[in-house]
Amino acid sequence: MNNISLMGRLVADPNLSVTAAGKQLCKFALAVDRPKSKETVDFFDLIAREDTAEFVAKHFKKGQRAAVVGYLTVEKWTDKDGNNRKTVEIVAVRAYFAGGGATPERAGDAKSASEPEWESCGITDEELFDL
Repeated sequence: MNNISLMGRLVADPNLSVTAAGKQLCKFALAVDRPKSKETVDFFDLIAREDTAEFVAKHFKKGQRAAVVGYLTVEKWTDKDGNNRKTVEIVAVRAYFAGGGATPERAGDAKSASEPEWESCGITDEELFDL
């Protein structure tokens, strides 16, 4: 099973772009406290695609608390010197408000982060386990 769940604060505003094929991509980073240690923080780069990309770009901003559910992928390539390289990416399949203040101007018609229910976008729980 390849599932990952993270909760943290956005390091910067999300960066939405469109591929040559017309697909939306959103890159963003989360600062996540390590379990049992408020002094150690890990920074994770994430990528979201299509509806989730649009949702993250529209509703989240730097400093806001977010929870994401997704999976890991390994991208392999050969660099210009002929060396084999690889990188691990976190693909965010769903994004949630996790407190920290979605502002009305950024949240549009989405629920406020102070409401008890989390707002999600993208994929159902059943679809997640079929990835």
